[in-house]
Amino acid sequence: MSEWSQWTEYKGEKVSYLGELYGVYLLAVKQNDPAKAPRVFYVGSGEIKGRLQDHLLPDEKKCIADKVKKFYCYFAYREISGGKEEWKKEEQRLINYHKGQGNAECNEKDAI
Repeated sequence: MSEWSQWTEYKGEKVSYLGELYGVYLLAVKQNDPAKAPRVFYVGSGEIKGRLQDHLLPDEKKCIADKVKKFYCYFAYREISGGKEEWKKEEQRLINYHKGQGNAECNEKDAI
């Protein structure tokens, strides 16, 4: 498993520079206190560039679209080898962790 990338502004032109990477990613909102890390609102996995581009489409998940429209959002990712089973396992671990922190609200089943 590789290290996490740096937080990068979540905009189409920033995402387009990514290569073909597979693993997990976080979407987050910038906090007012610059000393604090961005607050995670979604955890995902798969082909990172494609998934991040999909989330920017207007007909994608409303919870994510609303955050991107209203706030300065960021993404970070970690490449994981071992295939879909490994990505999904790490994705679920991260969802559980961030939900335990009161975050990852766009991963809720009722989040449209």
